Amino acid sequence: QNPSHTYQNAGTYTVALTVSNSCGSDAMTRVDYINVTQPSNEQSYAIGDIPITGQVTGDFTSTYSSDNVYEVITEVAYTGHPRKTYSYLEHKWHFKVNAPSWADFNLEAYRPDNSDGDNFLFEYSTDNITFYPLVTVSSSSEQVYNVSLPDGINGDVYIRVTDTDRSWDKSSMDAVYIDEMYIEYSTSPSPPVAEFSASPTSGIVPLDVQFTDLSTNNPVAWNWDFGDGNASNLQNPLHSYANVGTYTVSLTATNEYGNDTVTKTDHITVLEEGMTIHVQNIVVTRTVQGRNCTGIGTIYIYDSNNQPVSNAVVYAIATGPEGGNFNGSTGSDGSVTFTTNKSKNCGGEWCFEVTDVTHDTYPYDPNQNVVTLACESGDSDGPLSRMIPTRFELLQNAPNPFNPVTDIIFGLPEAASVRLEIYNLLGNKVTTLVNGYLPEGYHVINWEASSYSSGIYFYKLTTGKHVFTRRMTLLK
Repeated sequence: QNPSHTYQNAGTYTVALTVSNSCGSDAMTRVDYINVTQPSNEQSYAIGDIPITGQVTGDFTSTYSSDNVYEVITEVAYTGHPRKTYSYLEHKWHFKVNAPSWADFNLEAYRPDNSDGDNFLFEYSTDNITFYPLVTVSSSSEQVYNVSLPDGINGDVYIRVTDTDRSWDKSSMDAVYIDEMYIEYSTSPSPPVAEFSASPTSGIVPLDVQFTDLSTNNPVAWNWDFGDGNASNLQNPLHSYANVGTYTVSLTATNEYGNDTVTKTDHITVLEEGMTIHVQNIVVTRTVQGRNCTGIGTIYIYDSNNQPVSNAVVYAIATGPEGGNFNGSTGSDGSVTFTTNKSKNCGGEWCFEVTDVTHDTYPYDPNQNVVTLACESGDSDGPLSRMIPTRFELLQNAPNPFNPVTDIIFGLPEAASVRLEIYNLLGNKVTTLVNGYLPEGYHVINWEASSYSSGIYFYKLTTGKHVFTRRMTLLK
């Protein structure tokens, strides 16, 4: 009686309806009644090159069509170190885009040589500062790549290509060949694409949750269903959940071209007052294979009712013959196991300390921990900072990759003069975190890198005749 029909092709359509009852029938025809138009798409090509590093053959106009006429960016050698070198490149293009709805990045490219394992990463940015990954060109034959950009992207867009491996002594001068590159987008108005965020998504009853509309394509009306029998027509409502439970939330966003609904199942969890999680036990052992030994730490996470908790993310530090930073999720029995690298120096004992626990539902209460630090010889009643390492050591930073804060941990078996420095990929020192005399023990140094650009950095620890260097990655 009241059908819904989707027209798949552009055109003008005549519609006829015949209705019948027991006394007969009647027909109505409306000529050229439905008009379906093609969506209006545009292609934006680069309006300029922004050379950074590398040898450029051709220019941005060579990327205007798929015609086997290429803009070629070739790596050059880094010469900032007296003995070591590597090959690298970075090149940018500038685009202008006006996309009220969707936009896609299209690339036709290849890299013919890959003797040192290097590929080429294409990224985008709207401020020419923070870049986000799009595609990696890793094929020696020409490939066509297509990936979506954020809806509603407008104005200046910057595309960047960089090599993916700048390890020392990898110095072959590889090149990336760009045949065609453009951003395609629709200029036709579209219905909304519904999306939202909620904060917090879990907590103790009564729980106040701030919902934020993230829908694109300019909705003008909103219909929220909070899953507890309540609703709202506000764009960014604040809702209070009065009862313990798990709630599914949906949002319907509407504009003059249609509507869209997003539903997030079991999105809000309201807990009983006092329900938390803690570290119930830490078991530290070792395995020995020939001359090698390995430290093993198994950590158990329980809730306030002393029941195991799954999907808790545990962060821990290991010290001993071979140390390190670890993180992982607990299984159904509430446990997660971390294993250190092998070591031929098997003297001393391994210890594992939990530094943090997170969970999507339950808050972590470290005051309820049965144990926080344990060694092969048993539990310890002191923090890691009160333990004395058996040797000078520099552990891997955590988290890694990080944005924008990370912890750097090092151990001193005796008091010493210490210098801890950060270097960028070009070998230039960007900051000094420690320069002074420190007592024996483990030390945790925080680096807040919000003012630095994404990339690979090296942190260097110098203490007397001991020098250690490790690599870390800042991803914004």
